[in-house]
Amino acid sequence: MEPRWKRHGGSTRLTLTKRPYEITSNSLNGCGEMSSTNENGGESSKKRRDWPQKIIALAAAVALLGTAGTLYLTYRAFNDSHEQLVLNEQAQVTGWYSAAVTDLGSPSVDARVGGIDLLQQVMRDAPSEQPVVINILTTFIQDHAALPDKPIQQQASLRGLPVHRPEADVQAALTVLATRNPVHDGGAVIDLNLTNLTGANLSAAHFSNVCLVGAILSGADLQSADLSGADLFKADVDGANLLQANLRNADLDSAMLLSANTFDDTSNPVKRTRTDLEGAGLWQANLTGADFAFANFADANLVKAILRDAYLKDAAFYSSYVRQAYFGGAVGRNLSGANRTRNEPQAKPIPCGIN
Repeated sequence: MEPRWKRHGGSTRLTLTKRPYEITSNSLNGCGEMSSTNENGGESSKKRRDWPQKIIALAAAVALLGTAGTLYLTYRAFNDSHEQLVLNEQAQVTGWYSAAVTDLGSPSVDARVGGIDLLQQVMRDAPSEQPVVINILTTFIQDHAALPDKPIQQQASLRGLPVHRPEADVQAALTVLATRNPVHDGGAVIDLNLTNLTGANLSAAHFSNVCLVGAILSGADLQSADLSGADLFKADVDGANLLQANLRNADLDSAMLLSANTFDDTSNPVKRTRTDLEGAGLWQANLTGADFAFANFADANLVKAILRDAYLKDAAFYSSYVRQAYFGGAVGRNLSGANRTRNEPQAKPIPCGIN
């Protein structure tokens, strides 16, 4: 055996040599098993270290499910609340209809006005019901402001009567129709044919394409009203205020517009906005003594129209049809640009179906 110290150059140096640890198969007898046990113990320790992360992930999943459940319950609650709100609104509208119909049949004018107010509330709160309300109100007006059951040609005997105002309930119904939002009409037609609307207040009315065939509008206030495309065939508009009214493409064939007024009494022309009759049908219309100063008759059909003694200062007749029109005594007429010789344009179909 090699000694644990050696001499080097006369000096003595102690060297310790570590014997290698020798592992034999006999010496493993259980140590291998211990090594294996240690490895399994390491895996178990790793699993134990992973448990907190798994618990956190599980908690997060549970929290997510809880949030989803809360959102679903919230959605169901909101949906149920919305459905209940819709049902409540429908019940309220039904109640208003029932009360309005009852009031409209009352002998009291005040009660009928109250029923009309309820119908206006229906239109405001439930716009989809507007076509129904329009039909109810037009029927009401036809029943309470109907002309005598005579042909239109025989209605002339009614002209010249003293101007009176409509009853309060009829005016209330007209006001509701005139101030509605036409966007929600849903194709409903305001049919006021053969009605007596003498002296009615329809200023700024939304009456585009309204049916007023043979209606009496003597002395009515139509200032700034939109009557574009309206059917006023054989209507009586004598003495009506048409200041700034929009009658573009309206049908006024054979209508009576005697002494109709189209501007205020101001002498400042800047303040006078033209009444617009562009493209209007005025075939055989009677405008005797009417005041149409500054009016726009461009492209209008005035064939065989009567404008005797009419006041036409600065009225525009560009491209209008004036063949056989009578202007005797008319003041301020200027027909430059008008078509004096061409035959009348083809008659328009009457949209409201009364001949």
